[in-house]
Amino acid sequence: MINRVAAPTPTTVPARRFRLRRAVARFELWWAGSWPWRYGSSLQFWPGRLLRRSGVLADEWIRFDDGLLVEIDSRNVIHKFLVRDGRFAAPIYDEIVRSIGPDGVFVDVGANFGYFSVLAGTRTTTGHVLAVEANPAYARKLAEHLTRNDCADVEIFQVACWDAEGTLDLFVAGIDNPGKTSLSSANAYSSELVKVPACPLDSIIEKSGVDKVDLIKVDVEGAELHVLDGMQHTIERFRPRVIVEVEDTLLAQFGATPGNIHEYFARHGYRSETLSATDILFVPR
Repeated sequence: MINRVAAPTPTTVPARRFRLRRAVARFELWWAGSWPWRYGSSLQFWPGRLLRRSGVLADEWIRFDDGLLVEIDSRNVIHKFLVRDGRFAAPIYDEIVRSIGPDGVFVDVGANFGYFSVLAGTRTTTGHVLAVEANPAYARKLAEHLTRNDCADVEIFQVACWDAEGTLDLFVAGIDNPGKTSLSSANAYSSELVKVPACPLDSIIEKSGVDKVDLIKVDVEGAELHVLDGMQHTIERFRPRVIVEVEDTLLAQFGATPGNIHEYFARHGYRSETLSATDILFVPR
């Protein structure tokens, strides 16, 4: 459980500097749209890197219009979307807002620095959030974001969700897109690894002691089917809504296909709704 501590008052970001951040983010994301390689390369994002190194756009905490406080790093592609749009992954954001009320229970598998965990945590008063993040460095960033946003009812599990207990190799992606961190070196575009404990989500849910689950988000860069195989009791007992990243090239590194994901949920009596090109919402019938 995250202990509640007094968070420092964030420095107000001057409007002129924020406009510069937004202009740089817009340019980089526009340019990346025609870049011939995936986000594994950082060359298309050189303006933000250069301005950060020069101190013009140093890392700083920014409070967005929805009240969320985020430490912005000009190298990070997720932060670029945040600065450009004011929020990240709007369909997932909207589903969390729809599904999580004051007594809601949200499970964030692949929480990264905690954007969606913080969003859910700021919406609950008697509810609970379980944030699962295997990368030790980002589990620490997650904890800091929860503390600064005064999210008390959030529990962090620093493990990789899998279909069995054990230890796995986690390949750590670069700072330009740390969300690509994966149990597959190819999916992470990285050979840098850390050993992490693995645990089925069913075990995490049991340890947490929650008596309901409203929404689960699973984004683990290709290992989604293994996560689902480790949460079958949760599916049957609580019948939560489940958001899953379904991307064929990532799943292929684990010998899985999008069809396998859809078949899994069909067996459990779920239907699907498309949220985005790669995100599917599965809803119990």
